[in-house]
Amino acid sequence: MPVCCCDGEAYASGPQTCAELGQDCRFYFDLNQCPKRLCSFLGLLTEFLGEESRNNEVILSASSGTYASLYELRDELLPRSQLGQQLIQYYDRYADRAASIIRADPNLLQEALRVFLVGAAFSQTILRVLHGTAREEVRARRYTQHAYESLISVIARFRDVAGDAATDFEEPLSFLEREIAPLVGRSSEEVLSMLLEGD
Repeated sequence: MPVCCCDGEAYASGPQTCAELGQDCRFYFDLNQCPKRLCSFLGLLTEFLGEESRNNEVILSASSGTYASLYELRDELLPRSQLGQQLIQYYDRYADRAASIIRADPNLLQEALRVFLVGAAFSQTILRVLHGTAREEVRARRYTQHAYESLISVIARFRDVAGDAATDFEEPLSFLEREIAPLVGRSSEEVLSMLLEGD
């Protein structure tokens, strides 16, 4: 799948957009050629977008803001709290194997990516609050019960698809179920405060 590698990160992109991003950016037709490792779920997203859009450059480039926000969330916000640090540790330890299982089931893949993107969109609002650029209605945006139930549904489906291997993932899956639940109904401003409590 096509990818643009620059500034130590990788983004879904076409060749023209990659060239316009800067002189330090290099375009690769194959995600695996990029010397900078794309995180597991962004790798899944890149593959999915490439296949569904037939590598349409506009569609691929439209996702770049999501990629940038998630890198910023990982590098700037999550390390500042115990919850965030634990999420990063679990992701680094389990994401590659989880992505392999998810990739094998098309229905799970689509639903997992949808839930992943809902979380990414809410993360963008949290980052805007962090930077002081969020309007009042953005600060008041809430993590919904429906979003959490969708996450729980994906976790349950993952357990089914993983079969016997699901026991290997029980620790991070239980962590997600337990630690994300208190965020339901909270505004992006409140979630940011909760994340920073471990400062």
